[in-house]
Amino acid sequence: MKSLNLKLSFILLLLFLFSCTPSENDKQIKSEENLNFEKFKITFIEIGSTTCIPCQMMQPIMKEIRDSFPKDVQVIFYDLNDRNNLKYAQKYMIRVIPTQIFIDSKGEIVEKHEGFFPKDEIFKFLKSKGIKQ
Repeated sequence: MKSLNLKLSFILLLLFLFSCTPSENDKQIKSEENLNFEKFKITFIEIGSTTCIPCQMMQPIMKEIRDSFPKDVQVIFYDLNDRNNLKYAQKYMIRVIPTQIFIDSKGEIVEKHEGFFPKDEIFKFLKSKGIKQ
């Protein structure tokens, strides 16, 4: 039993460590002024924290969406541990993290979801907006 707990703890630690580092695309977006809503059918913004467990669970999902729809979906993560990103929490009236915001090519919010958002549900939502894999 101790061996199983030790292995499970080690796996969880590895998952935590690898999920905390932002991807290269995340690093490129420093402010909303750099976003180009018109270039993408949907901009998927997640507002969260690298220290929040549900936010960490969203990171691989966000990467998969970015990789699956590179021409149609712009994926952005604003980490609220960075004080410069607190303005986005105010702008989008964030009450809990993670919160996902989906913006269309006109810059209009078409969906806002609070909490962990399962991959299958996000894919279903994107499909309903005409985005195909």
